[in-house]
Amino acid sequence: MDRNIYFINIIIAVISIFVLWQGIQIIFMTSKTKETQATIIETKFANANGTKFRNSNWALVSYKVGINTVIAKNRVQVSMDTKVGEKILVRYYKNSPERIATFSIKKFVIGILVALVFIVVRILFQKEILK
Repeated sequence: MDRNIYFINIIIAVISIFVLWQGIQIIFMTSKTKETQATIIETKFANANGTKFRNSNWALVSYKVGINTVIAKNRVQVSMDTKVGEKILVRYYKNSPERIATFSIKKFVIGILVALVFIVVRILFQKEILK
């Protein structure tokens, strides 16, 4: 097997595992989470040295659960333009409100699209090899 096809197969397998994991979480965990508005209380760069390499920040958020205000244990990825005090939508686990759920339909759909692109590329490489 050609090295390029082997490499593309590995990428397709990894993406497929990611999509499968997102799908499983969406199916089984959506009912165990709740969506709410959260306020960004702190942001930090994704890279330790402060470069804008990946064009995102990691935000620490607070949100209301019932009458309590909760500060999340984990951070969420936000755009570089996001400022402290802005509101964003987050999902938290009902049985552990300080944990933010990281699965999303958006990640699931993007994963499927990326997998489809690599499948098409693999088919095109296979056709080139057979010529």
